[in-house]
Amino acid sequence: MSLRLVVEYAVELNKISNNPEEIIEKVQSVCERATVYGVAGTLKFLKMGGRIPKSLATIGEVL
Repeated sequence: MSLRLVVEYAVELNKISNNPEEIIEKVQSVCERATVYGVAGTLKFLKMGGRIPKSLATIGEVL
């Protein structure tokens, strides 16, 4: 999803300016500031994969 947003941003910049150096500079600036977050619907697979301890998964599922 984040890559798509960057590409769409680059396309919009290309419509405004055809200077590739300027587009690259602005896209790199956006990429440095971008943060990707994810939300897990369940802790089942995080627990099974060893990403979180079983005790933490149990507490999280109760909450």
